[in-house]
Amino acid sequence: MPFIFVRNVSEGFLVYGRGRSIKVDAIEGDCHQLARLGLIIFEGSGREGKPTQLGIDTAASLTAKAGAAERAVADVGFWKQRQADFLTYAIRFAELSAKWSAYHGAWILWWGSTPDGVRIPPEVLEALNETARKAIFGLPSSGITVGQEPWRLWLDFMRAGAWRGFSVAGNCPVSELVWDAGVKVGRPPVVVRRELGLSTHDEPEAGHWLKDLALYDVFRESADFCEDLARVLGLVTPGTQRGTTGNRVLDGTYGVLSVSLRKVWRAYCSWGSFTPERGAPRCG
Repeated sequence: MPFIFVRNVSEGFLVYGRGRSIKVDAIEGDCHQLARLGLIIFEGSGREGKPTQLGIDTAASLTAKAGAAERAVADVGFWKQRQADFLTYAIRFAELSAKWSAYHGAWILWWGSTPDGVRIPPEVLEALNETARKAIFGLPSSGITVGQEPWRLWLDFMRAGAWRGFSVAGNCPVSELVWDAGVKVGRPPVVVRRELGLSTHDEPEAGHWLKDLALYDVFRESADFCEDLARVLGLVTPGTQRGTTGNRVLDGTYGVLSVSLRKVWRAYCSWGSFTPERGAPRCG
């Protein structure tokens, strides 16, 4: 849309048709600079101008980047609040642990260290689902499985991020036959073996190994994981690091992350597209 640049003693304005105007912090020299960059066409004699297509595209890009920066700041606050939520129960329910069975592709919660620890106190499970339910609202939707319990989905995401709090509790051997028949795309070995009609004596030699995992003090570890999410989103917020493409990796911001934070960032960006070969779950 054509405009006329007008400036009085202290203020500048872009005046459009029908008397509509926008106040701008600029002088006539700024208009000439934009013209030299090819962003506008500007005739200094009459102070008339209009944006080029390059100028329109650039303005749209800058607006999008500003919105992305605001969203990222909001994300940081969101994960700091989730950290506080998990910390609320960290001391009271410190005896809660979780175990991942690679063979069954399933999580098991455990309370304390006694044989009957599989019986989770109702108030503990309620607190875990409550905090996990809030947390999964901040996850990319591509990895969310409808009908899955919030705590299971949350632990899946932590595993996708290769969270440093996990301990290796064992190894699950998988043959090439079973791997190619479905384990490589995220299906549990027990299901694939059943479909193939294999018994324990039919299993060929192992060609792959999946890891059984244990997570002790689930609430404390979840709080620390949220803290890392807040940290990584703060570090790669567009506009806070050098670079002009708006791409957080291309601008070099990825390089400032530690190895553990890079894993968290990759999980956040690619949630829902992992396979066991990459050390993370595939949901759905």
